[in-house]
Amino acid sequence: MLLGCGTDPEDLVEDLGHPGRRETARQELLIAKDRAVGPLLEALADIEYGEARPELAEVLVGLLVRTGDERITRDLTKRLADDPDPAVRARIARAVGLHRRKEFLEALLQTGLADADGEVLHETLIALGVFRSLLEPHQEEQLLIAAAGLVGNPHKGVRTEARILAEARVAELVEQGRARALQAQMAEAESLFQAAVAIVPDNKYANYRMARLRYDGNDRQAGLLLLRTHGMLLDVPRAAAVPDIDGHLDEQMWAGAVKASGFFSFVSLHKAAIPSSVDTDIYLAWDDDALYIGFVGHDDDPGNIKALVMNEDAVIWHDDVIEIFLDANLDHQSYTHLGVNSLGVRSDSWVAGGLDGKDDDWDGDVTIGNHVGDAEWTLELAIRFDGGHHPRPEVGSTWGFNFVRTYRGAEYSQWVRTFATGGHSPDDFGFLVFQ
Repeated sequence: MLLGCGTDPEDLVEDLGHPGRRETARQELLIAKDRAVGPLLEALADIEYGEARPELAEVLVGLLVRTGDERITRDLTKRLADDPDPAVRARIARAVGLHRRKEFLEALLQTGLADADGEVLHETLIALGVFRSLLEPHQEEQLLIAAAGLVGNPHKGVRTEARILAEARVAELVEQGRARALQAQMAEAESLFQAAVAIVPDNKYANYRMARLRYDGNDRQAGLLLLRTHGMLLDVPRAAAVPDIDGHLDEQMWAGAVKASGFFSFVSLHKAAIPSSVDTDIYLAWDDDALYIGFVGHDDDPGNIKALVMNEDAVIWHDDVIEIFLDANLDHQSYTHLGVNSLGVRSDSWVAGGLDGKDDDWDGDVTIGNHVGDAEWTLELAIRFDGGHHPRPEVGSTWGFNFVRTYRGAEYSQWVRTFATGGHSPDDFGFLVFQ
């Protein structure tokens, strides 16, 4: 029976504390509108309601949408600042963001961002991200400063949301810098890149573009140094021996290879470099015949690795796969693309001038070894130099390179975060320098 047919608001408030009756009570209270506001405010003020209080706060925000009752705004604004339960404060921040209640904007900026509780901060940052387009310039500056200061917060959600917010501004400055560089306004471009780095000093996008500005200009070594400093360049050593390509990575030569870990998730909605939720290690070495790449894809449940495709050059991209991108002439436009699943099945192509120019008939001279263990799957690859798209390098040769892992056909993580069309963005590739 609905509240309008005689159910007391007080009874429904009590029901919010019982998971089995909560949703029905929520709907009936929202239907009741003005009649429910008083009982809900009274109950929220009573700490004896314990775990039900966050639910009370959320229903009140829903009622605010329907009634515009200023009592709700006044009460929840105060509670966002001083309610003793952080779960209540976090729920208020979350609900006002979901319902886009801009009358709480100043409270979120002033008290939500100053909250010592990680979950309250997390929900506040999410809500302020929703409101970002509504911010006045001074409010956006306040949010930017706060977010930049929270990128090292111990709470993972806070770190992630803070970086997304801070790096949104960084990305705007970087794009402006790139536009200046295209107009040959190099001093203005560098100034904009430096302003971006000042906001988030370890920002991948800004530091990569600063490095490329120098490398492509007249300071190649300074560009390489900046890429190396920020983990976007690998110095590839000579292999101590030729590995047996069986997928096990158990030979001593791999201990002398260069190792890269700490991949970043690719998300098209923002340009922040957010660490991947799955651990990946890659190893590289070379000799006169081949570039050797080892891969370890750590996996808590290798029995559920997606490996459905068994035919070479078929569509393997919905499996658990790795992708290797090599731009041997470093023109930032053309590259080879090799994908391999856990069965060792490969798909490769030559790409020149964008995906419309992809040649799927091209085959690289590649030997692959694969293995699935108890807590990982591994690959060893020998990519042989062919005098064509993979010419034999000399000491000091520089190639464009990136490495991608797709986990369960869903999460797409990269050694170097790209910022255009997924992994096929050669102007964002990292660098290999052959030693």
